[in-house]
Amino acid sequence: MSWVNAFALATGAALLQLSGCANAPSGVNRVLGQIPGVSVAVDANEVKSIAERMENDELSEQELKEIEERPLPTPPGVSYEVALLRRAIAALARGNNQGVVDARGLMLRHGKNPDLQYMLDAMAAQAEMLRGNLQTALRYFQTIEQKLYADARDQTKNLPPASVDQILVALSSHVVAAVMAAQPEVADRLLTNYVERQGGFPAARPYMRHALAVNGMASRASLATIRGDYEAGYSLTSRAVTLHRTWLKSANQLSEQDARAARMLELMLVSALVDMSVNRGDLATARMHLDELRSVAGAVKSTKRVEAMVSQAETAFLVAAGDYAGALSAFQRVKSSQILSQRNSPLVRVSNAINAGPLILLTGQPREALSALYEAGPLDQFQDGYNKDSLLMWIASIGALNDRYDDHLARLERIESRYSRLPAGKAVLMFYGAKAVAYHKRGVSSNSAQDQVRAVEAGRRFSAALRQIRSSGGTREAAYAPPLMQFVKEAYLSAAVAAQGRGGVSVADLLDALTLLQTSDTDDDIAAAALRQKQIPGVTATQLRQLQDLQQAARGAQRKVSELSRSADADPAQMSAFVSEAAASSDRLSRYLTELQRGAPSVAQAFGATTPTLADIQARLGAQEGLLSFASIGEQTFAMLITKTGIEQRMLALSPSEAKALVKKVRDSVTFNDAVQAPAFDVEASKALHGKLLGWAARPLSGVRLLTVISSGTLGSIPFSLLLEPSASGNDYRTMPWLIRSTAVTHMPSLASWYAVSSNTTPVRSGSFIAWADPDFSGAATGSGTSTRALRKAVRAADSRGLEVRPGQLPANLGAMLPALPETKTEAQAVARALRASSQTDVVAGAQATRSSVIRASQSGALAQKGVVMFATHGLAPAQVPGLLQPALAMAREPGSTQPSLLQLDDVVGLRLNADWVLLSACNTASADRAGGDAMSGLARGFFFAGARSLLVTHWEVESESAAAITTKTMERFAANPRLSRAQALQETSVELMEARRTSPEWSHPAFWAAYALVGDGRRSVGAAR
Repeated sequence: MSWVNAFALATGAALLQLSGCANAPSGVNRVLGQIPGVSVAVDANEVKSIAERMENDELSEQELKEIEERPLPTPPGVSYEVALLRRAIAALARGNNQGVVDARGLMLRHGKNPDLQYMLDAMAAQAEMLRGNLQTALRYFQTIEQKLYADARDQTKNLPPASVDQILVALSSHVVAAVMAAQPEVADRLLTNYVERQGGFPAARPYMRHALAVNGMASRASLATIRGDYEAGYSLTSRAVTLHRTWLKSANQLSEQDARAARMLELMLVSALVDMSVNRGDLATARMHLDELRSVAGAVKSTKRVEAMVSQAETAFLVAAGDYAGALSAFQRVKSSQILSQRNSPLVRVSNAINAGPLILLTGQPREALSALYEAGPLDQFQDGYNKDSLLMWIASIGALNDRYDDHLARLERIESRYSRLPAGKAVLMFYGAKAVAYHKRGVSSNSAQDQVRAVEAGRRFSAALRQIRSSGGTREAAYAPPLMQFVKEAYLSAAVAAQGRGGVSVADLLDALTLLQTSDTDDDIAAAALRQKQIPGVTATQLRQLQDLQQAARGAQRKVSELSRSADADPAQMSAFVSEAAASSDRLSRYLTELQRGAPSVAQAFGATTPTLADIQARLGAQEGLLSFASIGEQTFAMLITKTGIEQRMLALSPSEAKALVKKVRDSVTFNDAVQAPAFDVEASKALHGKLLGWAARPLSGVRLLTVISSGTLGSIPFSLLLEPSASGNDYRTMPWLIRSTAVTHMPSLASWYAVSSNTTPVRSGSFIAWADPDFSGAATGSGTSTRALRKAVRAADSRGLEVRPGQLPANLGAMLPALPETKTEAQAVARALRASSQTDVVAGAQATRSSVIRASQSGALAQKGVVMFATHGLAPAQVPGLLQPALAMAREPGSTQPSLLQLDDVVGLRLNADWVLLSACNTASADRAGGDAMSGLARGFFFAGARSLLVTHWEVESESAAAITTKTMERFAANPRLSRAQALQETSVELMEARRTSPEWSHPAFWAAYALVGDGRRSVGAAR
């Protein structure tokens, strides 16, 4: 799988070479068939049979043991030599690798036949590889190189073709051993001097010469992957596949053995393409190659080796898709398909351990994950190589999660030189991630400040590598299992907190660690929009937006493949369409990025948010402004408050489970029933959250009047305006000490995104406005009385229970599920009047409020001229509508259609906006883009990417009349008072509704006045003076 492939089993060729003398049947048969006196020996036929049955795993360990222990004839002589070969093959098959080495020793002492002696040399090297003695294996191969590689190239030596063939097999294995032994310079030398040298091996059979060239190209791909160049790795592997298939089409009649070997080589190459695609984060291409692999496998005789290759590729794909339980099941199939020589091989046990351990951890079983790693055996039994390194890294990091440290850190220090010079890639992330986690956890256990400093040092390297990967374009971070990255990010931040002021650890480390932990697609999208207002040398604004749009399309298409891959009832035809769409999107992005990079190497700035310094942040804060950031770390919550003149941080005793329980209580108490009645608000839960989240900073917060709360996950799913001071009492909501009474509140998902938005100095188009409201839904009932802007609950519940709808296929009665919203037109017209816009021409309503009308306004440039953009309609989340894959806004039916149109997330990210405000007067517009996702990752993220600087969004289903009051009164206040900030306008409106001075008394309940939250820049205007 992807994390193993970068270290242990770098190519599909390696899998075959390590399967236990994979070419034994054909190779043994050819060599034995050409040696005088051997071809008629009874023992020779038995040796051939053993080799063939070994490959098919048809011999039991007891049978092989009996063959291995059979007495040898008296040396010297052909019978003795063949018997040694028989013993060696049986020993290799049952995993007795020392038996192979011993047989070679006897051959050196008594044998006379150079071909059989060579075969035992090669088998001994293979045996040492299977034992994990990679350095010893290299010494054996070096002996073979000194004797035979040059001779095999020299036609005057008259080596038999079968002998040359076996020399080429040894050469391929030699390259693989060098790669695995962390000696890439040796692999480079072998490839340059022998494999790629013009002239090749003329004495070898054509197929073997071809196979050597293909394996050489695959090995080059492995080296590129280890060095972090995944694009080159994929490109080389693709070329190898093309070369192989082209050669096969033009080849003359192949023998049965060569034809089967060619199919196996094709299988290995396509399997490698799956891994390479995963490395690139290209899930769609990985799925395409996985389907291709299954097709190729279906055309060959099914063997355990074939089954193992397919299951291994499935494992890698499912990890990338986030289906960790499915990946673990697929890997169990890999293990059950391993033949006896693999099951008894220490090296394969390492491979199994470094596959299984992380997978078991990803399924939430850290103790069992460590046990799986220990099944590989003691580290000291293995010689140096990427396998051992990888096992050490996982034992160090997963061991630390289980409070086991042993001497792992000392071992990591000894191998650091192998990784300190590598470019950003899996190898660097794994090494420094393991080091950061292990040092941090040991520092906590032993209360060692020095260990925490070392954790921060490793965290810096990890952060730099991960940020480089994110900024390289494409979708490559998808290659890394997010939960594994989360362990490292949390360790880095926690260590930076613990080591502040020691060993060079500063606030810069704290900010780097915090912003790394907060990094998300939303973060990058906000940064991308802000970047358009700046200049990248050599890139026009149009080119930059096109590049960012291509990345959005590729990322969205990859996400569809990932989500459908986890669906139990995925439609194969739909999957095929999604895969094709995603592959095409990724290809367009890659081509365009390459084109731009030729003239603008710095175009990588278009991807990824940057970390601001403390000075940068404070320069953008006013005297009464503050940034309050939260991040969950293990069973605690990290909090940091930055004001114009200071910074304070604290680890809070608030676990994720406790935060989730409190937030749920609050959200449940603002959820309307079917009669649009709110339950009693959970005052105690609100007070508890206030005390736990804000109590520690009461003094510095006392001077803050505009607070930006930076949070995600659970804490990002509620507006902080409804938090109650712990001193609150009684049940009169109108007089309670809500946070919003004293402080205007704005929300953002990260420090980096706040900084990106606050840096935007584009001129404001005040007064310009456009709205879409009261869409005409086909089949919708006329709204009447009190209602919410959500699907009709009774209809929604009934339909979601019995409706058979596949992912991506919307229900046929969607129109009937959407009540009409005539009051939203009145609301939009009132906002238009407040902004001195036309209540007629600037409000698109009824049958005209279609998805296509929004797209046309964007494409014509009209939308980009509007400073305020409004949508007053139904907001739909994927969890609400069967078959809906993205959050969406319900729009009017298009001409000729009987169903409402949907402005989905993919549409939103493609819009061209330059708006100070986007008002999303609909339900749940702050919700995630998928189940379990972060708040703001749905429609809010899309509008930020499209060009909005601030949004008015909702956290739950809103009651329609009070929703209209909030939007209209907020905009009226904002327009009437040029000194009022956006956050203050919303604050004053919320307090007015709460106090019910001129509104319905029931609106004092926070379900009515707190549903809306301001996200983005809460100031008067972007770039406003402080």
